[in-house]
Amino acid sequence: MKDDTIYLEVTREKKRLKIGVYKPDDVIWHYEDTPAAMNRIEAHSVSMIEMLNNASRKGAGGPDEFENLKSAGRVLCDELLPWDIKEKLRNSDAEYLILKLDDRMVHI
Repeated sequence: MKDDTIYLEVTREKKRLKIGVYKPDDVIWHYEDTPAAMNRIEAHSVSMIEMLNNASRKGAGGPDEFENLKSAGRVLCDELLPWDIKEKLRNSDAEYLILKLDDRMVHI
């Protein structure tokens, strides 16, 4: 039976993030310890929340709102995830992604 789940785990230590991506049957779980500009990350997160709220008030939004949200998501992804973690996610054939987030990262 194919395991179609991948886990993305993120913990925060001051201005650094510890990020790992793995499947349950992986013997070794690899993590990246990377600096994080939390002020920028939080600003991008707030911006995305505002876009979602505006689209919701308008009734799902239109193509422009969708493109703006995608663009903001890409910027946030670039701020949060190191290149090799993004590659593992892109190359995964998993159907499900489970996020394991530190309490200090849930609002992002």
